[in-house]
Amino acid sequence: MVLSLITGVWSLATPISGGPDEPAHIIKAAAVVRGQVAGPAAEGGTSVNVPAYISHTNSQACFAYAVTVTADCAVAIRSDGDRTVTSVTTAGLYNPLYYALVGWPSLIFTTVSGVYAMRFVSGILCSLFLALAFMIISTWHRRTLPLLGFAAALTPMVFFLDAVMNPNALEITATLAAFVGMLGIVKYPSESQLFLRSMIVLVSASVAANMRGISPLWVAIALLVPLILSNSSQIQQLMRCRPVQITVFGVALSTVAALLWTLLSNSLGTAQTSSTSPVAGSSVSASPLRGFARIFAGTFDYGQGYVGVFGWLDTPAPPAVFFVWSFFIGSLVVAACVALRGRLLVFAISLFTCLTLLPPTLQAIYVTRGGIIWQGRYALPLFVCLMVGLAAALSDQLPRLETRTVGRFIRVIATLWFASELYAFINTLKRYSVGLGGNGASWKRMLLDPNWNPPGGTLLIAATFAAICGVAALFISTGPRRAMVRSHRRSPSGQV
Repeated sequence: MVLSLITGVWSLATPISGGPDEPAHIIKAAAVVRGQVAGPAAEGGTSVNVPAYISHTNSQACFAYAVTVTADCAVAIRSDGDRTVTSVTTAGLYNPLYYALVGWPSLIFTTVSGVYAMRFVSGILCSLFLALAFMIISTWHRRTLPLLGFAAALTPMVFFLDAVMNPNALEITATLAAFVGMLGIVKYPSESQLFLRSMIVLVSASVAANMRGISPLWVAIALLVPLILSNSSQIQQLMRCRPVQITVFGVALSTVAALLWTLLSNSLGTAQTSSTSPVAGSSVSASPLRGFARIFAGTFDYGQGYVGVFGWLDTPAPPAVFFVWSFFIGSLVVAACVALRGRLLVFAISLFTCLTLLPPTLQAIYVTRGGIIWQGRYALPLFVCLMVGLAAALSDQLPRLETRTVGRFIRVIATLWFASELYAFINTLKRYSVGLGGNGASWKRMLLDPNWNPPGGTLLIAATFAAICGVAALFISTGPRRAMVRSHRRSPSGQV
């Protein structure tokens, strides 16, 4: 519930068409639920027939790439009843599963409320998979650090993407749920939990694999890397379990379906030409070595996309937010390098290597035909798995500390998480309401006299987000501490 509320407030605070390529995804969703899975080719994408108010979202992104331009530049979307028009979407060849899941509100509404409703549905689905991951972690024996790793995985960028129309969001959250489920099966075996965890892996992996053309690769990593923690006899024993067999068959079937759609639709081949990003397709026909070197050299720059580069990738989070998440990420990575040994170290290195080397490798493969197209958010499925994976690996290896010391540490983490989430949110709200860097772009004006107001107004939206985020931070503080107290009761030394 709390995760859905955070995402819902982000949805209200972000103007229509305020997410990356969001108009294309809105139009695609409305078309898919009307039976147009893939329309005919047209200039700039594919042609589909959708309600007029859905088509009007194409003209709403007048503020994209210009942080001094506020969202009031967009003309209000008119309600034309059931009138249908021909429109063009650059997402016309993408896998239809995400759009079928989130597009149905457009069949009910005939005003801009339909767009917000589709956003809410998308956010609820994403939050559902996050809740499943949280539920599985909560069943682990030593879950204090994994729960903190889960919180570190929920960056402002994850919530922002969950709040707008983009299959990247469901790809991230479903991949994380599949990874956590698999990690639970392998690292924390439980006969009573095996069926539930297997079914969560089956549903999550099947959904994640059918989000984007590259999604099957992320799913394969999420399911295979945890097996490093098992030996061959343990894997054979798992494969004799009926729930695991059903999961393997189901995930294989859904992955084949995803790959067939990508190959037959050629959606990856058209991704570059259909993108509206001003940087997409640069360095076309460059050598693979140049493509690899450029993305690898920009690892830390692209890493900002894991934390927060909002809007049409034109509004980075404030430096303080990057500082806090650099602390979270750096602490886990350094601790893993120092404390982990054996299979756990190989597991951690594998996750980190995938996150750092796969993006430049994929770009090297694609650069000759499509140019430099990589964005940091594309690797977010790997990033969230890394955060939870490192925390889970470290949970049994770090020195046992006094309960009071660990409790203080948890409170500090929860406070930093809350402050960073809130700062990133209100800074983005300010960007749309009064702009960033221009004359009159003050915090006072944002709250009292903004150029653009989200539904409910900037003051109410900011206060609501602060309250909900505060409740989430309280969960972060009390959840791990309750787990710590239970562990303390089992430990005669009074340490955890």
